[in-house]
Amino acid sequence: MARVLTLSDGTTTADLFGGSSGFALRSHRTMWPEARLEETFSPLADGSVPRELSFGNVIESYTLRQLETSHDNAAATMQKLAALAENATRFHKRPSMTAPVYITEKAKNETGTRYSLVYQIVVSDWPGVFERVFENFNAMPEIEIQVVRRPYWS
Repeated sequence: MARVLTLSDGTTTADLFGGSSGFALRSHRTMWPEARLEETFSPLADGSVPRELSFGNVIESYTLRQLETSHDNAAATMQKLAALAENATRFHKRPSMTAPVYITEKAKNETGTRYSLVYQIVVSDWPGVFERVFENFNAMPEIEIQVVRRPYWS
């Protein structure tokens, strides 16, 4: 079975594995949230009692390399990622946005696909299309994106 790592809002999809064209994943780092035990005061007990165990958001960093068959494809791929980054933030701030952005992951021999709601996508150092590397090779310098998402188990 093939590996899957995509960002999608149901209409626009960015494949972070890409294959021969698009993004190629170079590295991946995950910062897991700490568990928080929320307590509540009970008049029936002596002091506070544990109520719920909750987790914060997961922050994942991906280093990607973009290699395309044409300059038009490179620009289209960058526009997809920019649109998804904007839509991820807008969904949580504007009630009129009805389509959230999800990240989908599946390892090579994994039977089930994992989905998680994305809160924010941050792209550091957007590459420029007028750089010499891009003009000569249809390739972009590596970029790093950070994805803030819910844990898969929530």
